[in-house]
Amino acid sequence: PVIRFQKLGALASGIEASNVQVSRLTNLMAASSGIVVSGKRRVEAVPTIVEYIAYEALSIGVDKELASSAMALFVYINRSLPMQDSLRLLCSDSIDGAKSFAASISQRLDASSKRAHLLAHYEMVDLILDLILRDLRSGSTREINLSHVLLGFPVGSSGDEWEPTNIKGTGDCLSLILDLLSDEGFVRQEKTLAFASKCYELIYRLTTTKNIDRTLNAQRVLYVAGKLRLLSFWRHHLLRFLGHRQGMPSMLETISSSTYVQEGSDHLLHCVAWLLRGVANELRMLMGLPVHGLSRNHPLAVLASPQYSKCRDLLSLLYGGSFKLAINALECLPLAKKQIITETTVPPSAVVKASVSPLKGSSEVTQGWSIVCLDKLVQQMFLHHGKGHTVTVENALKWAKQWNQAVAWECAVSHLTESFRVFTSSSFVYCKAALLDDGCSMNAMSSGAAPLDTRGVVQLISLMLLQMAPPRQKRPSAICMDDAFYSSTTLSLSYTVFGVVEELMAILKSLKVPVAEGDALRISELVARAIVTSANAGGICQSSQQRERTAVLGSALALVMQFVCDNDKSDSGLVSSGPERVTLLRAAMVLSKLACNPVNGLSASDQASEQFAAVALTSRSALSALFRGIDDDASTRKESFIAQTFDGHADTLASFAQLVRTLDNNICLLLEQISMRRFGTEILQDAGVLRALVDAADNYSKEESRVKQGFHVPVSSMQSYGSTKIGIPTFFSGHLSLLNSMLATGDISSDRRARIAENSALFLQHNTGVINRLLSEFPTDGDVTKELMRCLYLTLESLSEGDKPDGRPALGSSDYGAPGRLLRDSTYASLEHRALELCYHLSQYPFPQRLLPSLPPNLNSKQYTGDLERPVVSVTTTEQRTWWDMVEGNPHPMQKEMAFPPTGPSDLGGWQTGSSSDDIALRWSDFKYELSIDSAEILEACLLYLNQRVIVSPSVTLDWLALAKGFCRCADAARAMEGRLRNYSSPDDLVNSMLHAGIGDLNQKENSTQSARMEKQYLSILGPLLGRCAEKILFLAVRHSRLLSREKLSEKTRKSIIDLSTAMLATLDHTRVEYMGLGCVGMAEDEEKRDGTKKVASVLRKVLESQLKQFEPEYERYY
Repeated sequence: PVIRFQKLGALASGIEASNVQVSRLTNLMAASSGIVVSGKRRVEAVPTIVEYIAYEALSIGVDKELASSAMALFVYINRSLPMQDSLRLLCSDSIDGAKSFAASISQRLDASSKRAHLLAHYEMVDLILDLILRDLRSGSTREINLSHVLLGFPVGSSGDEWEPTNIKGTGDCLSLILDLLSDEGFVRQEKTLAFASKCYELIYRLTTTKNIDRTLNAQRVLYVAGKLRLLSFWRHHLLRFLGHRQGMPSMLETISSSTYVQEGSDHLLHCVAWLLRGVANELRMLMGLPVHGLSRNHPLAVLASPQYSKCRDLLSLLYGGSFKLAINALECLPLAKKQIITETTVPPSAVVKASVSPLKGSSEVTQGWSIVCLDKLVQQMFLHHGKGHTVTVENALKWAKQWNQAVAWECAVSHLTESFRVFTSSSFVYCKAALLDDGCSMNAMSSGAAPLDTRGVVQLISLMLLQMAPPRQKRPSAICMDDAFYSSTTLSLSYTVFGVVEELMAILKSLKVPVAEGDALRISELVARAIVTSANAGGICQSSQQRERTAVLGSALALVMQFVCDNDKSDSGLVSSGPERVTLLRAAMVLSKLACNPVNGLSASDQASEQFAAVALTSRSALSALFRGIDDDASTRKESFIAQTFDGHADTLASFAQLVRTLDNNICLLLEQISMRRFGTEILQDAGVLRALVDAADNYSKEESRVKQGFHVPVSSMQSYGSTKIGIPTFFSGHLSLLNSMLATGDISSDRRARIAENSALFLQHNTGVINRLLSEFPTDGDVTKELMRCLYLTLESLSEGDKPDGRPALGSSDYGAPGRLLRDSTYASLEHRALELCYHLSQYPFPQRLLPSLPPNLNSKQYTGDLERPVVSVTTTEQRTWWDMVEGNPHPMQKEMAFPPTGPSDLGGWQTGSSSDDIALRWSDFKYELSIDSAEILEACLLYLNQRVIVSPSVTLDWLALAKGFCRCADAARAMEGRLRNYSSPDDLVNSMLHAGIGDLNQKENSTQSARMEKQYLSILGPLLGRCAEKILFLAVRHSRLLSREKLSEKTRKSIIDLSTAMLATLDHTRVEYMGLGCVGMAEDEEKRDGTKKVASVLRKVLESQLKQFEPEYERYY
């Protein structure tokens, strides 16, 4: 652009004009660099100007003006040009230029820091530190930026310049900052405390390992770490702030114990906070830093390797010996609120809101904190003058200054507490092996004893909890934690407690170390007290920080309770009486209120935020662990822990029931845990949980019908291209598990059990559509199918027991009482038919068809015997499909290949040939073993139901041909599995036999050993399962045959007797159970159980043969 200037000329010369071409100052300065005059290179303007930043004259005024002007040009260039262009201009695009530039800034920083009482120099120091921190805070991954140049980092990735030996006097900002921090006065003086805080932040950011994936970034981190270790930086500065000197309190203790907040004391807290974060980085690096791209000969390579002795020395300074600086820091955390605002005249709210501005500083520390801008406040006061308020500008400014001081102090306390959490986490996560003796090999390489033992960790946890929730006599007026402490600080400390408790429990569990007597009770009581004081009066948490803090403490309590339950050597059954029980009871009440928040389902709208859901989930988990860990031996319901938890809080239980009704699929986990406690089922029943389950089923059924009506084609119908399908609802499994838990409760009256069963029957009837889909889609949702079959069995059993005083139903009458009413219901009959079909199918196909041995000829499926003379209907018989076809048609991507399982007599002690099939879908795997186990568990539940079913209604028609086939399959496989387990009792035997049979690779014997161990484990589970299934079919045959003999003789009864007799006699001939017993039954015990099955089989043969002889004439007509 060109600007034209015009003016009147002298005398008659007229108007004179001149054109001026406008140019950016940066362009002019860049153009002045590299101009050659008279064959010589002209001195470059920008580097020359930059040198004046360090200018010092006899006159302080000249010094200030000249240096400030040069600094202003430097800042202008830095902000106007891209990073690489500005550095090229400032440093003459040379290494020497970069060093000269860094030296100029360093000298100015040094000179101005000594005159910080003058505003211009104060601003100069602040500006330089902010320029360096700007790039460090942003986490810039550039190979070089302004902060790297000013801090004097070497250029390039190799060379002796990376040797961190020259620790001072190098003329860069890093060396100067280390010199400044070594000066006691710089850290203590009020004018320079803010600078000291930024210097400690700078050290922390230079040692952070966040971006060490880049070689150059890793080199810079190690370079700084090396310099700091040569100076013993961490030890010196930790002792400065946290150590006691000649009986005098530490600097942190002096600030924390003061009754009022001194000017600049918040900066001292920030200094300690950044120091603790830096120590956390150092601890992590001392345990070894994974750096790629560094050669062994590189000067920094040794710093990247583990430094175990140095790590233990630093940890001993923090946790052991006479210093215990970490304990000192914990004891001196200024958690308590201080009275800072004494001005009672508050400006109008509109004025304050218009004057708010963010607190300056690092965003990760100051984010969310706001102060009042004094200049804006004055302007707003004048704008609102005469609008009904009487507050003077002087009073408003006084209040605003106190408010800002209070905000800055609370922010600093919060930062310190969070930094303590980070530091503690680093100690226990990265340095656990050096901190505690855990039996690892590293301890043998480290000199000296470990700084902490488990007892010391328990004391550390106790001290943290006492800091958060001191005994009532120390703070008698504080009901809630937030009345006495800053909520943000106690939140950070609660996370620290959780982290240390988690590590302690993991160590104790891995080492099988019992907790010292009373320790678990002590920790749980202190955590429970913190939970109680975390809430307001009445156990209500109103603020988000209250809810989060309480939930975190609840998680810590859950860890302790879980350990107590899992470790038999720990405190036996935590507190059944005493003051500790009262504290735990009050904690349970607080957690129960938080557990009422919806997590999902119909009531979980947008209003239920993620935090509410997370808090609810955590609280439910903590409450479940607490109920499980309490040793409740109450003899009456009123004295039980569960009842006392909800005593006077019926609304809480009502909320739980409502969550069930609105399909919250997580609440049932908590309710199931309650039902397993003494009097728990009664409490849930009286709270209306059973009715809620039925209502939920009814509501979902209606909703599903409404959705189906919205489709243009029938759901699940076949279409030309694709189909429409409705899945199994996520809440259904939880509802089934809760029902089963309540049905299985032992210590309730028969009337209550009957009412539970009646509600369970209604639940099943309302969920018929879901159940039909579930049973037709096995092995999908196999766990849910297992729960369903168990529910069917327990419902029928409970209905049968509830109708008779002695708990035994009248045999032989399907019209009998509640069971009869259920069985006559057409909806239930359809459901039962589907369940029995699955039972028959699973019994016949415990494995894929190709792996099953042949059946006896007289158990082959009968062909269609209808009228085939009419050629109108075309009948074609195809090979039957099984549930395994779905599995092998979709092989699992992560399955581990294994040898085929033994399934029949030909497999005794060996393996089937062709184990390594070319088709991956046909190979056997750990995934298929898991499915086989699921199938057997479902079959076992089905057979339990059938045994109960024939008791209630002996006239029921069963497919004994299918059951007989299933008996053969289960008995043959169980016997073959027992043979393999007995013949190859050790993994090495299994491996050698596998390799001899051509299974596996001799070069990968370790993998084969692992596979053999897995196979042995699977067979030890699956074999007994199949043996029990065969045993239940055997008992079912005995029971059904005897009950049928008592029925009124009819054509249906005759056919049932003949079908049962012919099928099971053929089975007994094939399996020879009377002589050999059932496989895998009694393996872990003596042979009495096996002998029992032999006797039962002998009795069955006698009964069947005698019954069959009675119907010999009819036998010819049927077969």
